[in-house]
Amino acid sequence: MIKIKHTYINILLSIVIITLSSCTQIQKLKKSSEDGVIAAIGDEKLYYSDIDKLLPNNITKEDSIKFVESYIKQWATDILIYQKAEENILNKKEINELVAAYKKNLIIYYYKQNMVNTHVQSPTDAEIRNYYEENKEHFLLSSPAIKGIIITMPKEVPKYNKLKNKLTDKDIDIEYIEKYAIRYAYSYQIFLNNWILKENISELENTNIHLDHKGLYQVTDSNTITLLQVTDLTEKGLISPYEIAKEEARNMLLHSKQVNYINSIGENIFNYAIKHNQLIIYTNKEDNEQENLSDNTKYHNN
Repeated sequence: MIKIKHTYINILLSIVIITLSSCTQIQKLKKSSEDGVIAAIGDEKLYYSDIDKLLPNNITKEDSIKFVESYIKQWATDILIYQKAEENILNKKEINELVAAYKKNLIIYYYKQNMVNTHVQSPTDAEIRNYYEENKEHFLLSSPAIKGIIITMPKEVPKYNKLKNKLTDKDIDIEYIEKYAIRYAYSYQIFLNNWILKENISELENTNIHLDHKGLYQVTDSNTITLLQVTDLTEKGLISPYEIAKEEARNMLLHSKQVNYINSIGENIFNYAIKHNQLIIYTNKEDNEQENLSDNTKYHNN
C-alpha cells in the first residue's frame, strides 16, 4: 500500500477556496497555474481541470465550495478504499482473470458493433414488406385495430342527430363532418384510410367500450359525448395490418440482419485463419508428425 505522509490527504484546494470570494477568483486561480494539483494521495493526483469541467455554469460561490469539497471527498475515499482492498484481497488471480475476460469481450463487442454500424444497412420498404408477408403469424394485434372517425364534443350541441346520420351514411360526407367538428368539437380524428390501434386513441382511454363490430359507438361522461364510427375493424389477437406492423417488422428484420452479419464475422475470420494457415490444432501427443486432416486446417501432433 502506498504510504500517506502523516496519514492525511494533501488537499490544496481546501486551503485556497476559503479565501475566494467569487467564481471569478477560481478562474484566476486556474489561469495562474498550469493545471495545478488540487488533491494528492501518494502518486495519485486530482487536477483542477478534472473538477473544473464538471462544475455547472452560473454556480454560486457556496454551491461551488460544496461541490468541490464533495467531489474531493468522494475521489479520495474511492482511492483509499481501493488501496485497502488491493492490500487485503486474497483472490487477485481470479480478479485478474475476470478483468482480462471482460476486457476481451468488451473489445470484441465494440468491434462487432462498429462493423455492424458500418456494413449493415437499414431495411428497404420492399424488404420490410417481404419480411412481413413471410412472417405474418408473428405480428398479432395487442388491441383491436380500426378505421373510422371519432369526435368528442359537449353534450349539448346543435344538429346532433344530423351529425350521427352523416357519420353512418354509406357515403360519408367528410366535408360536412370536418366543418362541424372544427366548429363544435373538442377534438376529432378522421382516419378512414389508416389503421389505428384502439389503445392509441386517447378519447377512448378509461372507457369500457368493447369494439367488436363495424358501426357507430357512443361514449358519454358528465360533460362530453364521443361518437366513434368504425368503418373497418380487425380484432385483438388477429394478424396485424401491415401499416401497424411495419415498424415492428423493420426492427425485427434489422435485428436479424445484424445477428447474421455478426455471425458471419466470426465465420469469415475463422475461414481466413484456416486458409492462411494461422490456425493449428494439435492431436496425438505421442506423434510429432504434422498432418493435414482437412484441405487447409493444420493439425500438429504433439
